[in-house]
Amino acid sequence: MSATKLNQDDPVKLRKDLELLAEAQLNSEQTMRRQRDELQRMKAAKAMIERQYEELAAKMEKELTELKSASEQQISDAMERSLQASAQLEEAEVSHRARLNQINSELDRARCVVAVLSVCSTVLNNRCGHNRTRRWSGN
Repeated sequence: MSATKLNQDDPVKLRKDLELLAEAQLNSEQTMRRQRDELQRMKAAKAMIERQYEELAAKMEKELTELKSASEQQISDAMERSLQASAQLEEAEVSHRARLNQINSELDRARCVVAVLSVCSTVLNNRCGHNRTRRWSGN
């Protein structure tokens, strides 16, 4: 509304228009203050949310690092146990092989003894049988 065009002739209307303009300006300024205040609150809220997000992200990163470290330690421990078990298995295999070789050697010696005893038995049977035959034939 233009005061110069409409109400220059009528001072009462002019005054009323000026009051309305002053009230509108006051309302506009109050609205702008409220909007500025709301904007400041929103900026503060945004900053708080960003800070909380960063704190949460840092916390999660820390927990992830701890979990990763724990997992790596568990893997390392499992690998160590596996290596120990493998070494024990290898030792047991070497020990069993040595025992098997010893048993095979003893078995070979026992076969030799059995073979010698078999030969001796055959020889003795042959001699005894020959002597018996002579005795029997000599009687």
